Amino acid sequence: GHASVDAVVARAERKHRLPRGLLAAIVEVESNGRIHRISSAGAMGPGQLMPGTARMLGISDPFDPAQASEGAGRYLATQLATFRDVRLAVAAYNAGPGSIVSRQVPRNGETETYVRKVMSAYDRTLPTHTSLTG
Repeated sequence: GHASVDAVVARAERKHRLPRGLLAAIVEVESNGRIHRISSAGAMGPGQLMPGTARMLGISDPFDPAQASEGAGRYLATQLATFRDVRLAVAAYNAGPGSIVSRQVPRNGETETYVRKVMSAYDRTLPTHTSLTG
């Protein structure tokens, strides 16, 4: 009885004025859109929020796509407002905002790979640019 992940992710992107496709790319990398995913670290739902982060965001059911997407969108929007850089915001979403030092993606073996995967997925959502000359 849950709402479509794609639809609620797109709604959260619009509501939080996120770049179109960015939250969708995070959900793709985090859970491949699987609603009931739980990571070995305990992150839950389509946006793979940690239990403490979910509580902080007021999410009572991290497996409800609407709640999870709303919370993940709000959390990502906060990171974008803080770091004003998509790559750093994505890194902060993964490793926590305290891990961003000297405006660099943390080199911890996981976050660099995560940022690459999200940016690749995000790039696939962007419209193809065509030349106006010709």
